[in-house]
Amino acid sequence: MPLTEQPSYVPAVSPDGKLIACFWLDPQSNQHRLSIIPFEGGTPIKTLDSKTFDVSIQPRWTLDGGSLIYIDTRQGSSNLWRLPLDGSAPQQVTDFNDAKPERIQSFDLSRDGKQLVIARGGQTADAVLISEVK
Repeated sequence: MPLTEQPSYVPAVSPDGKLIACFWLDPQSNQHRLSIIPFEGGTPIKTLDSKTFDVSIQPRWTLDGGSLIYIDTRQGSSNLWRLPLDGSAPQQVTDFNDAKPERIQSFDLSRDGKQLVIARGGQTADAVLISEVK
């Protein structure tokens, strides 16, 4: 049963099982959005727009289900942000501001919700052209 008409990815179900958080690409603005929809489907109850979301990694719900933690990467450095569902503004959770930018590769919350575990590192990519030498 479809829950939304938008192609969505990396869904996360809230602790109480009533909501789903997911990323999707708005075809009109070509901008990623983080949306929270009812588990039964339908119109999002909250949407956050950002050009700097890391949409490849699933957001995490806080233990009480009152906020979402997600990765936002600006100027090459990733940080965690908290989006409260009460309508208040997103809050920065970590403050990684490295001389050599590193990205958060993965993160999770402890079972009691009081600690974070974060895997960070740089990304390297090389393109090599190999041609036949005669």
